[in-house]
Order: sequence, then structure tokens, then C-alpha cells
Amino acid sequence: MLSGCGLERRHVPVYTLGERAQVGSLIYNVFDTQWSVGFGEGAAMRVPANRFLVVRISIANAGSRDLPVPSMALVDDDGNLIEEVTSGDRLPNWIGSVRTAHPAEALQGNVVFDVQPRHYKLKISDEDSIKFAYIDLPLNFNPEGRAGAI
Repeated sequence: MLSGCGLERRHVPVYTLGERAQVGSLIYNVFDTQWSVGFGEGAAMRVPANRFLVVRISIANAGSRDLPVPSMALVDDDGNLIEEVTSGDRLPNWIGSVRTAHPAEALQGNVVFDVQPRHYKLKISDEDSIKFAYIDLPLNFNPEGRAGAI
């Protein structure tokens, strides 16, 4: 218990893959994850230091004005935080690293992380990066076909 120091533990929601997760005016939904050893082709192929975890996501704006969509991160079972890759220009359907969600519209596409294969939670936040929640990403190894095909 943290009585006396003025701090109080707040409950942080944890959602499952495919479940609607609202934080502030942003509504997140992760549809799928896929592990990859690279994307792009030939000399333009992008190779990770570890493996790429590609997260297919939709982010909707339930507010009445344009809202920034903060960057996302993964949290492993030891509490380590891994930021998303900010240069996924060769990743098909990459939603970019600077994102704005318009009212009643949804951004759909992929975000990518360069990480070791293991269990993670995706850390998502509201438009002001104050409130946050997690989406549990079960560890699975979908067949990825040839390297570079996402």
C-alpha cells in the first residue's frame, strides 16, 4: 500500500486482440500480428536487428476535432518498453509515425517493432498521452511466406 506518500495505484485496462479499446477519444483495435525477417525487396529490403513484429491496427477518432495519435510501444513481461519503428516506409500499409485522426474516421494499417520473439502488450494512449491501456498480443508464429512478403 502506498498510503502516506500521496501516490495511488490506478487500474490500467488490458484488452485482448480484436477487442475495441477506447482511451480518451481514440478507439484502437488490433486485428492481427505477424513476425517477419524483413520487408521490401532486393537492395531495398529492410532487415531488423531482431525480428519485425508487424501489428495490423485501426485507430478511430470518436471526438469532434482532429486528434494526434501518439506513438505506441510494446511492453514485455519484464516491464521493458520498446518503441515502435519510426521509419517503416518500405512496410506495406504503414500508417506512419506522425499521425492525425480526423473526427468519425479511422486510420488503418500497420505499425512495426524490431524485437525478440516473445509475449508483449501494446501500450496505447489517449490523444494527450496521459491515459493509457494495453492490448495483449499473444505470442504466435504465423507463417510469413518468403522474406519481404507481409
